[in-house]
Amino acid sequence: MKRFAWLSLILLLVVALSGVDFKLYDDLDIAASIARLEKKDLILMFSSDSCYYCIKFKEETMMNDEVRKLLNANFVMVEITYDADKKSVILGDELKYSQLFDVFGIRGTPTFWFLTMETTPLTFLPGYVPAKDFSAVLRYIAQRLFAKGVKFKDYVKENDDFLCEPKLVKLSSEEIEYLMKLDPLVRKLREKPSKVERWRTYVVESTDLAHTLMELGVSRVVLPGGE
Repeated sequence: MKRFAWLSLILLLVVALSGVDFKLYDDLDIAASIARLEKKDLILMFSSDSCYYCIKFKEETMMNDEVRKLLNANFVMVEITYDADKKSVILGDELKYSQLFDVFGIRGTPTFWFLTMETTPLTFLPGYVPAKDFSAVLRYIAQRLFAKGVKFKDYVKENDDFLCEPKLVKLSSEEIEYLMKLDPLVRKLREKPSKVERWRTYVVESTDLAHTLMELGVSRVVLPGGE
């Protein structure tokens, strides 16, 4: 146990020094609600505190700036551990986290399930994945290339620099307040910043500023106005 405590401490220090901010959620319902509001896909990382390759994925793959940018721009990611006390209702019925392992047919960790923002399953990926390969998977899924008949084995031969498809999202003031409270990566802007981080979600009040950010390729721009 001491070994994993030290690894967790080291991981927190590395996260603090990383060039790109990232939030790995541990509450499935919160992650699902943020995905719905930001119109992003949801990734469920089924994991275990004692799983060597889960730790390796978090310490190596998830520390990669390219991976982080792609995740932030297109997905909301949550870690699911085998917990009989925590519960979720995103699938309709109230389920314990331990039951989710059976629902999604988890036979080993880590296993990644990709869901739409409406929590419809898309596909899954078992096992440890290095940063370069995981980046390719994220780009492939974010662009829905599988729905366009593009085979992944052919896609990986290409040199694709896709980051995101910018989207304008209109939310109510209550939804914006909820989003800013629970997503630490959201930034509120009153004017165009000197540096734009395209992988972020920006909340603005001006339609002109929203269109400017969209033209700059920002992943998500939020405007008040949703019902």
